[in-house]
Amino acid sequence: MNGFKFLPGILTLAIVFGLASCKVEGPEGPAGKDGTDGNANVKTQIITVTPSDWQGDGYLFEAQKQCSIITADIFNSGVVLCYIQDAPGLYIPMPFTFTNYYYNDKQEPVLYNSHSFFTYGTGVISFIFQDDDAYTPPPTDNVKFKVVAISSSELVAGLDVKNYNQVAKALHLEE
Repeated sequence: MNGFKFLPGILTLAIVFGLASCKVEGPEGPAGKDGTDGNANVKTQIITVTPSDWQGDGYLFEAQKQCSIITADIFNSGVVLCYIQDAPGLYIPMPFTFTNYYYNDKQEPVLYNSHSFFTYGTGVISFIFQDDDAYTPPPTDNVKFKVVAISSSELVAGLDVKNYNQVAKALHLEE
């Protein structure tokens, strides 16, 4: 019970300090400097595909996702680029192919090619994985893709669209 006799004093101090810390706002400060202008005609969208999104039969696996940045104008006269994320901040342009291998029953290496590509329509994009040995395994981890939609007015002559860093710099893409 003796602890309660200090309670009114503590509450009073808390209220006094709380009111003393309130400040009246001063005049508005100067405007900040302008940032780099964005590009309304170039849009990006990150799409994550989960293992349950993939449909396939072992010959290939496909995941179809909604992609709002692929408008009818983009589909008819623009460009859609797609990159698969290999590591944070590292994107590989699609389509791409790499050689892989496994060992057969005789412990001999068997080479095959793995292909990753995409197709798209208005408002939709499909990601496709296919191994040319007809034994494509389903993806077991989430896969991130960066889709870039560029209107025809923003196409840059000489731009190497297979180099994500060059595309990001030329078109002022955000990470």
